[in-house]
Amino acid sequence: MDAIIESKNALIKGKDVIIDTKRAVTGAEHVIMEMKKQQMLELFEESGAYFWKTSREIAAETQIQLDDVVKILTASWEFVESRSKRKQGDLVFTSRKVYEKRTPYWRLVLGILADRID
Repeated sequence: MDAIIESKNALIKGKDVIIDTKRAVTGAEHVIMEMKKQQMLELFEESGAYFWKTSREIAAETQIQLDDVVKILTASWEFVESRSKRKQGDLVFTSRKVYEKRTPYWRLVLGILADRID
C-alpha cells in the first residue's frame, strides 16, 4: 500500500505528487494582500495632521488597485471608518493605531460614549 502524505500545497501519494494549485495561489494571494495592507498602514503612519483618507486617495498614494484597497479596508480590523467625517461625500478611513495615537483623549472617550469613531 502506498503512503499518503499531505503537505500544505501538495498531496504525495506513493510516487505521484498531486499539486493543489488553487491552494498555492490562494496562499500567494494572501501574502500579496498582506504586503499591500502593510503598505497602507505605513501610509497612515507617515500621514500629517489630517490622517483620514478616502479609498481613492489610499489607492492613488500607494499605487494599489482600488478593488484591493476596498477589500483590505473591509476585511481588516486594523482600519477604522469615520462615521461623521466625509470627503466630497466619500467615506474616510485611517488605521486604528494612528487613530488611537493622534486623536485627543477627550474625543476617544466621547467616541466610546457615542459608540462611534469620529
